[in-house]
Amino acid sequence: MKSRRVSQSWVIAAVLGLNVCGAEAADWPNWRGPNHDGVSLETGWSTDWPADGPEVLWEAAIGTGFSSIAVANGRVYTMGNINNTDIVWCLDAATGDEIWKHRYAAPLDDKNYEGGPNATPTVDGDRVYTLSKRGMVFCLDAGTGAVVWSKDLHKDFGIKWPDWGLSGSALVLEDMVVFNAGTSGIAFDKATGALVWQSGKKPSGYATPMAFRQAGRKRLAIFASKSLVAVDAKTGEEAWSYPWKTSWNVNAATPIVSGETMFISSGYGKGCALLGIDGEGVREIHVNRSMRNQCNNSVLWRGYVYGNDGQVGSKGRLT
Repeated sequence: MKSRRVSQSWVIAAVLGLNVCGAEAADWPNWRGPNHDGVSLETGWSTDWPADGPEVLWEAAIGTGFSSIAVANGRVYTMGNINNTDIVWCLDAATGDEIWKHRYAAPLDDKNYEGGPNATPTVDGDRVYTLSKRGMVFCLDAGTGAVVWSKDLHKDFGIKWPDWGLSGSALVLEDMVVFNAGTSGIAFDKATGALVWQSGKKPSGYATPMAFRQAGRKRLAIFASKSLVAVDAKTGEEAWSYPWKTSWNVNAATPIVSGETMFISSGYGKGCALLGIDGEGVREIHVNRSMRNQCNNSVLWRGYVYGNDGQVGSKGRLT
């Protein structure tokens, strides 16, 4: 990637908007939140900040990386890399104190950017699911950090990672955990780690899988390296594919589903598309360059898509 992103070396609770004093804030257990849409249902947000910003409640050094934050049951989960070691952190949401950490050897892989893990931990009940850039999958006990099961996607399944490493976070769907790894996804039994299905071994895209329903069927939108692919959630069988070639094969923003439409966007001058999924297949509604999400997702709010078009903030109507 040619552009640089600021690596996350600190977790700052005040910036997360945690209600650490009242301890009644809603959980944010995975990438883009409980509804997988980036929208918080919290109320009473303050927009009247002091000139110096909100009060910093605590800070914690977590290493270099681009993992976001998951919050569940009064705990904060994230990832970083220190001295070529990936670390999965579990911190107390009120104090920032370390509860546990899980470490494993992993290169920083700082190719054109600072490096470190890209995916965000996913909390599901008493389990936490993580993915490293080179395909190390861990299912950890959320309370203790003990390894429940693990997989090496490269060694165990022959999956090749893309140029900047695997980035999509784990998606828990019923009794499965799904990753955007390989040609168009791979799924495991979330309790045992047994393989449910595998689509292929080619390098993937960088986005997190998105679940949706089409024609009464449960499907997954996998933003692959050169296309958007819809697969059957239970079998991984491809239902349809929509070509979407981007420079450097960087399709990184998670698809947005709204009713019988799906919105995708990519950077490097590519643009965005609104697709109809009101039948068995897919149809193009419109394509333009008014929204180009390279790494950060847009958010759909009341019929409008808000996001970053390259370096410029942008807003566009979905329909």
